[in-house]
Amino acid sequence: MIQKHHNELLALYHGCYNETLKPLLATVESNYEHHPAPILNEIRSFNNHIARCYLPSVDDQFIKDNLWKARGHLIRAILDCFKYLNVYYHDGVKKFERDCRRVDLTTISNGEFYVSYRQLKKSAKSNVRKAKKKETTDPEKALELYEDAYNKYVELDEFIHENLVSIDWAIIKFTAKRLLNIVIWLLTATLAGVILALLSVYGRDIIQFFRYLFESFEQSAP
Repeated sequence: MIQKHHNELLALYHGCYNETLKPLLATVESNYEHHPAPILNEIRSFNNHIARCYLPSVDDQFIKDNLWKARGHLIRAILDCFKYLNVYYHDGVKKFERDCRRVDLTTISNGEFYVSYRQLKKSAKSNVRKAKKKETTDPEKALELYEDAYNKYVELDEFIHENLVSIDWAIIKFTAKRLLNIVIWLLTATLAGVILALLSVYGRDIIQFFRYLFESFEQSAP
């Protein structure tokens, strides 16, 4: 009986599983250094439904139902991969913004970097929000939106790395400016302290000196 569904099985294993899920799972494992349990549970359920198709004395409808359920678990596993990857890249963006929180990113590439950065980030976050709304009602549409979000996050990550030299230079300029301000503040405070110290010791003499100059000026005036 299972032979009638040979092509569908091939599509699930070679199309969805090998060509889509496995590369994504490898990327998730590379980023997180482990396989998240929810994804493994979906794969386990997928294999369980496939195994049921090979039970003896099952009818055609039983096989169709289990192949459909297996496909659903496979889609869910792929969807979960994209969700984990989107969280990973989103956290990377947050770290980047923390590192550059006091840096004026609009100075990079005459403002073009910041405009493109904002557009990519906004597009990725928008697709994630849309996907969450579709997740329970239309998993396949949610999968498409999560994939779009993932692609935008990857593009954003690559965009940041392409501009690292300019970003590092902006950070250096900010740090140098901050250090210069600290030095100026220290010099000003030191100078103020010296002046106050001089006034406390020689204040009366200084006042008398300026009074003498003022009186001498008045006497010499016509």
